[in-house]
Parts: sequence; structure tokens; C-alpha cells
Amino acid sequence: MHEELVANMALTTQQQDFELAKAAHERHGNTVISLLQHTISLGLVALSAPLVINGGALAALLHVLTEAPNALQYHQGRLSLVFGYLLSGLIAPGLAAGAAYFSQALFTEDWGCAEFCFERPFVRHRRGRKYFCACVLKWVSVALVASSYISLALGCNQFWRLLLKLAAS
Repeated sequence: MHEELVANMALTTQQQDFELAKAAHERHGNTVISLLQHTISLGLVALSAPLVINGGALAALLHVLTEAPNALQYHQGRLSLVFGYLLSGLIAPGLAAGAAYFSQALFTEDWGCAEFCFERPFVRHRRGRKYFCACVLKWVSVALVASSYISLALGCNQFWRLLLKLAAS
């Protein structure tokens, strides 16, 4: 009788571990899906501000070009410098969004490369080469966004100098 009770307790413990393992595996899958959803929202929303800001600055520059084309013919060097700064500030966030998207995708893939088992711990994470590449892409994205803002500042500085020269002449 005692042996049957011990056997039933062992079976019950194994069943509990099995159920716990299934729940852990399911939670891990839900986490990976949630990470993928955040990846998409990061690429679409978080990096749109530099695009809007630099796009607005380029629109303002084009407005000045259409209002005073004759006055600007003597300042083409500075004008091309302003345009180059603002254009690079417009391109950098697009590249940053791509780098951030691939970074998050690699983080998610690395997170998804887990070893599932039915012993504690039920999900074992292994960091691989994808994690390193994701970290590099993350910092590339941060650098591109920072360079976009720096480019915007330089372009606005040159634009202000151009307006001062136009006002003086």
C-alpha cells in the first residue's frame, strides 16, 4: 500500500512537471509573438520623428527657393550644403528604422532559439551570434538617429547663415 502511494506521488509530480513545462513553453511562444509585434511597432512609430522634422526642414528650404530664386544664385555653395545636410538627415532615419527592425528581429530570433525540455528549467536560453549582430545593429540605429539630429542642426545653422547673408544683401 505504501509503495503504491509513493508511486502515485511520483507520477503526480511528473505530471505536474509536465504541465508546468507545457505552460512554460506556451508562455515562451507568447513572449516571442509579443516581441515580434513590438518589432513592427518600433520600426513604424518610434523612428518617425526625425523623418518628419527633416522633411519639414526640407519643405521650408524649398519654400525659400521658390520665393527668392534670383537672390540665391550667388549662394549656391551654401545652399547645396544646407540641402545636403537636410537630405542626409532625412535618409539617416530611414536607414535607422531598417537597422532597428533587423536588430529587433535578430533579438527575437535569438530569444526564439531556446532549448525546450521537461526538466527544470523548462526553457533554456542560449545567446548566439545573432545576439551579437542584434546588439551591433541596435547601436548602428542609435548612431544613425543621432547623426540625423546632428545633420539637422548643421543644416539649420547653414540655413540661418544663408538667410542672414540674404538679408544683408
